[in-house]
Amino acid sequence: MGWARWLAELGGAALVLLTLADVFQTVLYARSGWGVISQKLDRWVWITFRAFSRPLARRRPRTRDVILSFAGPTLLVVVAATWVAGLVIGFGLMFWPQMGTGIQSTRGVTPTGFVTAVYVSGDNLTTVGSGDLVPTTRLTRLLVTANSVLGISVITLMLTYFVQIYNALLHRNTLALCVHHATGATGDAAEMLAGFGAAGEFANTRAELSQLGTELLHQFESHHFYPALVCFRFREPFYGLSRATTILLDAATLIRTAIDDRSHGALTQCGAVTKLWGSGMHLLRGLSDVFLPGGMPDEPAPVGPATAECWRQRYRSAAARLRAAGVHTAADEQAGANAYVELRRQWDPFVVAFARYMAHSLAELDPACERPDTAD
Repeated sequence: MGWARWLAELGGAALVLLTLADVFQTVLYARSGWGVISQKLDRWVWITFRAFSRPLARRRPRTRDVILSFAGPTLLVVVAATWVAGLVIGFGLMFWPQMGTGIQSTRGVTPTGFVTAVYVSGDNLTTVGSGDLVPTTRLTRLLVTANSVLGISVITLMLTYFVQIYNALLHRNTLALCVHHATGATGDAAEMLAGFGAAGEFANTRAELSQLGTELLHQFESHHFYPALVCFRFREPFYGLSRATTILLDAATLIRTAIDDRSHGALTQCGAVTKLWGSGMHLLRGLSDVFLPGGMPDEPAPVGPATAECWRQRYRSAAARLRAAGVHTAADEQAGANAYVELRRQWDPFVVAFARYMAHSLAELDPACERPDTAD
């Protein structure tokens, strides 16, 4: 049965190498879209939770939100269990042919079953081997040493990865809350701009917008390094990164189209607005390319008459709010509304696509714009 022994050892070595490759690409060479196992688990765990909760979408949406909020933590448990199981079973397969020869019991007859081999692997994985089954050859001693060293290394990296995930999540939630409260908890970019430019004064607005643009790029890199972050969807919609990005891109769009250049040219033509726009689009394009099942949506998207009129109405209401705050708005409202529609076409498809993917209603992600809900 030499071939069976050879297959067991080869299969075990392949499983261990596959697990180590996934740990390396997930933790040490962290890049979205590169994981051998974990990034596939990211997608399948989210799809499973979304499918399981879909029947509640109409009847009990809050219950669905609660169920979906467990997707992220569950994913981390699944990834950790997969890594540990890969090492335990992989080394178990390599130990199996050695049971009774290269590994012997100190208490009589040595069991030779696969379960015992897995026990030896798991026992040594945590470096707390009990000593009742010991290696007796050079090969098995090397395997036991590798089992222990790799086990403690992977467990340490796994715990570090979890800490990094939750630090990035804390940073994301802080940004989302800052944007939410900057709009007066309305989710309306016009409210945020009215607050920034009260009485027509935008003294510190450029610095604020530049900082927000930097934060969006930070979020892009965080999700690029830790794709599992996408699966952390909270019950409260204002924690959604898509919602914060929608508000900030809407703010940049309104600055470019609704605010008067002659009175507030220092704002409308400043680099901070360009940075905010570019950061938001970079974030949406990057996340769409990796996470959306169909890839990036069409850009700019074709707009039907009803949607275009909805966006023009959005523009008119935002301009009215800005005027009420003492901000000078574009003199030609019709031209401004048309320009708003043209710019919004560039980022709105991403909002709709992420609403579907994250099981949000558009009313939650974009409360300032009344339109038919096309979310999943």
